[in-house]
Amino acid sequence: MGGTYGNSKYYRCYADASGQGYYYDDEYYVQDDRYDESLKLLDDDIIAVYGTYEGIETITRAIGLTSDEIPKISMKYVDLIGE
Repeated sequence: MGGTYGNSKYYRCYADASGQGYYYDDEYYVQDDRYDESLKLLDDDIIAVYGTYEGIETITRAIGLTSDEIPKISMKYVDLIGE
């Protein structure tokens, strides 16, 4: 899931912390700060993100309008692992 905010692209990404093949364990707010955006990211792509931790981002959920704080990462590079 992604979008734009101002001139920046961002993605809400999930990790498979359990190793079970389900990517819903840990959630991250990833801001796309790549210099070379040749790799277009699509929904359900499995990626490895390289960047810097930028603190905590507060997000509002569409269902219930609740707020959560999740880690924010500034993505500098990305590798496609699977589709």
